Amino acid sequence: MQKLLFYLRLVLVASCFCYAGLAMAGVTLTVQEHSLGKILPGMVDSSSWPSEDYSHVVCKAMQGNKTMIVVDGKPSPAYDWADWKMFSPDGQRIAYQAKLGNKWFVVIDGVPDPVYDDLIKAYPVFSPDSQHVGYMAAQGGKWFVVVDGKPGAAYDGIEKKRSTSARTTSI
Repeated sequence: MQKLLFYLRLVLVASCFCYAGLAMAGVTLTVQEHSLGKILPGMVDSSSWPSEDYSHVVCKAMQGNKTMIVVDGKPSPAYDWADWKMFSPDGQRIAYQAKLGNKWFVVIDGVPDPVYDDLIKAYPVFSPDSQHVGYMAAQGGKWFVVVDGKPGAAYDGIEKKRSTSARTTSI
């Protein structure tokens, strides 16, 4: 919350300086505000993540010992755990990992994918055109890559290749 308030103050101060400079030059500034949702009780301030075009925002909120993912101010159902949230490249889709009991799953655009015994704890990966999403899951001791909710071939293990970008993962 403090981080969010700091950024809001920074934007306000910067806006005042810019406006003063533009006013002296005879320029009129019009500001349009676009709400990305309200701040809910239990929000984890360090978890905020904007979409690429800054038209959407996602964060994590705690409700007792349960976790919710909040997209544009709208909370998800409460999970035992949820995180590793990622917007699609076009900013219109969202995916994140969640856990209920001892089962793991990925939620894509608010719809849970099938449940698995385990997931590799990493961001779900969207295709460059934002049409497809993939992640790595395990069931019955075998690992596989899931694309658009459909599991691929089963393996004894899958190695995640490290990327230099926080927004991409190669598998």
